Amino acid sequence: DKQGDQQHAIEEFKIRHILIKPTAQQKDQDVRATISKIRQQIIAGESFATLAQQHSDDKGSGAKGGELGWAALEGYVPAFAAMAKRSTIKQISLPFKTRFGWHILEVMDKRKSTQTANNLRHQAKELLNKNQPNNAYATWLQQLRDTAFVEYKINF
Repeated sequence: DKQGDQQHAIEEFKIRHILIKPTAQQKDQDVRATISKIRQQIIAGESFATLAQQHSDDKGSGAKGGELGWAALEGYVPAFAAMAKRSTIKQISLPFKTRFGWHILEVMDKRKSTQTANNLRHQAKELLNKNQPNNAYATWLQQLRDTAFVEYKINF
């Protein structure tokens, strides 16, 4: 069908980042100073990947050297997406804050990806089907809890 063959150009970014989250003991300005120091170490020649593994509070990407892989910016919080959009490739961003904490990022590469509406629909279906078993389990578990009878006996 012609409508399903309509193509959509999507700009994808390959990004790596380091996140430092504020704690009860660290003030916001201390966290900013920490991420600024890490940025200076990278600019001085230290490995971004090694520093991400050692310091990033995003344990998922930190273990991968800070790499987030290829993604469209719409998948990120607005402040993160805005910084990625205005960064040049292979440049370490200035520290910036999101609701998760303080970040620095590096846009490793950009690419244009064209997808048809049918492809996008197929990806959405796959994503929904991937999550469906978890939803079915959660529904079953809630039904089980709703119908469970618990009797408390107190002996005096």
